[in-house]
Amino acid sequence: MVVGGGMAGQAAAADLGAAGRDVLLVDAQPDAPYDRPPLSKSVLVGAAEDDAVWPRPADWWDEHGVRLALGTRVTSVDPVGRTVLTDTGDTLSWSALVLATGSQPRRLGVPGEELPGVVCVDELTGADACARALADTARPVRRVVVVGAGFVGCEAAAALRGTGREVTVLETVAQPLVHAVGTEVAAWFRDLHARHGVPIRTGTTVLALEPGPGGRVGAVSASAGTLPADLVVVAVGATPRLDLAVATGCAVQSAGAGRPAAVLVDDRLRTSVPDVYAGGDIAAYPSRFAAPPGRDAPVPYRCPHYNVAVGHGRTIAAAILGGGQPYDDVPTWWTDQYGLTANVVGTPELADTTLLRGGGGDDLLALYVRDDVLVAGLAVGFAQRKEHAALRRLLAGTEPVAAEDVADPGRSLADLVADRR
Repeated sequence: MVVGGGMAGQAAAADLGAAGRDVLLVDAQPDAPYDRPPLSKSVLVGAAEDDAVWPRPADWWDEHGVRLALGTRVTSVDPVGRTVLTDTGDTLSWSALVLATGSQPRRLGVPGEELPGVVCVDELTGADACARALADTARPVRRVVVVGAGFVGCEAAAALRGTGREVTVLETVAQPLVHAVGTEVAAWFRDLHARHGVPIRTGTTVLALEPGPGGRVGAVSASAGTLPADLVVVAVGATPRLDLAVATGCAVQSAGAGRPAAVLVDDRLRTSVPDVYAGGDIAAYPSRFAAPPGRDAPVPYRCPHYNVAVGHGRTIAAAILGGGQPYDDVPTWWTDQYGLTANVVGTPELADTTLLRGGGGDDLLALYVRDDVLVAGLAVGFAQRKEHAALRRLLAGTEPVAAEDVADPGRSLADLVADRR
């Protein structure tokens, strides 16, 4: 049984079904399992093709040995009797249980958040609601306020600006994406948005959403003043859904220093409860890439990104089938904004120093260093494609890369890879 239809749940269910196992995927959402990345890009502006949202059609699952229980929530787990209880009153049995419950979008918690015209695009229903609002000619959307300058907020702002709307982003901290990419690269992203006519007002707190004509949202009251808005996109982060795992008895890593709580798993994504696995956003898995340089033992690490979730799901399926390898992939993720893709390798949020190359226009290579050792890199632009590939090779290897080896901007990372063979 797989609980959750996100990327980790989909990957686990697909591999188990392909191996001939009897698989039931239970998901609280009513839609067939879909891809998340397009939600904050093409889906919210109504420009997504069906195969981008649903890479596997609804009938694919049954044809490949996976039964779907959609619109169904698991309310409790009995790890001894190996059953779950659902909100429909059904008791279902399992021999292996995969918890892939993902994250719950955070709310603003301010007056007016329930007004029509306020959307959250972390899930398909919210992204669809945004697209419908943009297409409603009876209530034209000219001015959009995006609350939150994380990945979803920045991607949504870029997509909405591409439709010709006036877009403003509000953010409480000093720079967009600063927790993920550091101060220097955050400034580059802020400039990128400014070049496309999207101001990011940092250090700004939303106080209330105010109604306009017809009872729909009409303005955003913030600490820096009031902004008119025909549409408000809320993108203020998400919290791992841990309730089910905690109630099941799974060991959990406590929250701390900007880090949410997460389910502790081993390198095969096994929880502390026998035959219960956890993957994706809710899992803190042992990662050597999160360990301080010079420390051999991996440390628990949560990485809420697409590639990691897919890797988790596939590792879980292999472990249930009695084979496979420990999960030991270098973290990778990406963000698409204004037709540019920023590809990230490693753990930039753990760095203490950032070295920049390029940075002119749409070209950037950022190298992240911790204790004088390369721990991550971010590459944007066509000129940096080879460097991104080299970064993956360097960081996935077992030999540390000293900061002095990458300090010379005249020496390409591809050359460094060749020298280390």
